[in-house]
Amino acid sequence: MVKQGYMSGGAGYVLSKAALSRFDRATRTQRCIPLDSNEDLEIGRCMQHIGVKTMDSRDPEKKETFFPFSPALHILPGNIPKDSWYWKYIAHPNPSGPGCCSKHMISFHYVQPDMMHIIHHFIYRMEAYGVKAQSYV
Repeated sequence: MVKQGYMSGGAGYVLSKAALSRFDRATRTQRCIPLDSNEDLEIGRCMQHIGVKTMDSRDPEKKETFFPFSPALHILPGNIPKDSWYWKYIAHPNPSGPGCCSKHMISFHYVQPDMMHIIHHFIYRMEAYGVKAQSYV
């Protein structure tokens, strides 16, 4: 059991240098031995064991930035089945639909390579007609 919760691994992780260094040391000294399956749960267990705290990755408006499913499942209302594991394990319930997501989204899981290229094209190579381009940090 992971009392502090754990990061769903499909959309990726963000670790501080210190957390990564502790994790590396723990796996090298066999204090944590990752198993072949459920790597995200095992990493969560290891982080808890070595004293690395999980943090809230939502934006200042409390909207999610990491998503365990494809964009369509999160952005289109009602696409995540009511009996999904998602609703059981999510630390901060987040509705599906257009308001689901931070405007500073970081990643989605289950995005096929062709869709990655399409998303990249829409974000970086197109501008809406009549809208002045903004500079992003």
